[in-house]
Amino acid sequence: MSRASFQFDATGSTDPDGGLLTCSWAFGDGSTGGGAVTSHVYASWGGAPAISNVTVRLTVTDNEGNTNTTTLNLRRGSGKLAAVLSGSAYRFKASKLPRKITLEVVVTDPAGKKLKGATALFTISVPGVEAIVSGEITTDAQGRASFTTNIPSGAMAGSGLATVLVTTDSDGSVTDRQVLTITE
Repeated sequence: MSRASFQFDATGSTDPDGGLLTCSWAFGDGSTGGGAVTSHVYASWGGAPAISNVTVRLTVTDNEGNTNTTTLNLRRGSGKLAAVLSGSAYRFKASKLPRKITLEVVVTDPAGKKLKGATALFTISVPGVEAIVSGEITTDAQGRASFTTNIPSGAMAGSGLATVLVTTDSDGSVTDRQVLTITE
């Protein structure tokens, strides 16, 4: 379980009449706070039970009792689907081909959690041979999918790419790539 501390700032709030403002905060985990600037610690941010997406509510009240409320959504992660591709090797000597290569992708959802059930399609393209394309491979519970194949003999010196296309039903798609080099 990890803790996460956030600071909240409402000093940009103003009363058109120049009156004093009172700020009340609801942090989305049952806790509340006050003041134009305040901080809050989420005790189980991303842990178990996980807090990884909360709505913080700010209510500003002027000295005449008028209120205005706004919300802020906090989400653990980048907010985007992410894929990180790695390989067992990136440089190959043409005279030593064919040579085995394993590609692996780790996929995280927009909240930063490992994504099970995404579809990965791997492609390897190097000079002198046709592109090598995997079948569709589904990520496991750790968000991982891997593909093992051979860089065939006949590949020529130069640069190529290992690419993965990841698609999901709910979060869209993303690609990542790594440069592969064939040397003489």
